[in-house]
Amino acid sequence: MEISAIATSVRAKSPALAAAAATEAAFRSNRGDEEWWQKHLASIATPRDLMLGIVALLEQAHPSVVISLASAFDTLVQQLEPKRYLAVEHALQMDVAARRIRPLALQEALRLRQINLSGRTLWLIHIIGTASTRDRVGPLLEPQLDDVFKAGVNDGREAVAAARTARKLKLEIFRGARRSLPPGGWADESALAAMPQTIAGEILADPGNWPTDLVQMAIDRLTIRQGNRTKPLADVATTNRWFQDRA
Repeated sequence: MEISAIATSVRAKSPALAAAAATEAAFRSNRGDEEWWQKHLASIATPRDLMLGIVALLEQAHPSVVISLASAFDTLVQQLEPKRYLAVEHALQMDVAARRIRPLALQEALRLRQINLSGRTLWLIHIIGTASTRDRVGPLLEPQLDDVFKAGVNDGREAVAAARTARKLKLEIFRGARRSLPPGGWADESALAAMPQTIAGEILADPGNWPTDLVQMAIDRLTIRQGNRTKPLADVATTNRWFQDRA
């Protein structure tokens, strides 16, 4: 049965279900209609409609529509509160895992710089994109990881892995990312910039604002530095002739 027919058949018994089915039917029947999507996005008035509109555009609209409305769409994503961004992220991940949708192909638009997106929007594109699209998202995501963490992702380790390139990740982008980065599995020192003493001191001055793994790295960094500045006990003993007979 067509979803529009479902909307009609349940209208009397369940107006809410009928409305939801009608909305879904509208998404599907207007996949390639840029003007319709533009009007729909402009009409969004509630947080619930905002989440549904974002998911629908990514899952239902043709790539050409997503490209044309990229700027307006990015603005809407930035309006999501962390808990609602998390809900959108989870919905996309579930639909991708269940193979209920066709992956979004934006690789050429990204390659040609036809669209300019924030880190949090790029991460949603990475979740739902084709393999070629994800390959293009990675280098663009790397300098904007801090925006991904601020958005409210469930597990930022996946975003860190997606953003890895030949360049090392600057430590400053992890400021404020403690909630988004659980301990373990991401802080590969070969992929991170060196930690200078100033950053180590900043981290330890406010450890609750930094991921646990970087706090531990800062502790190790300053411990090693302090150890290098402390004279070995044997040298102290020799200098002070602790174990020599005094004349």
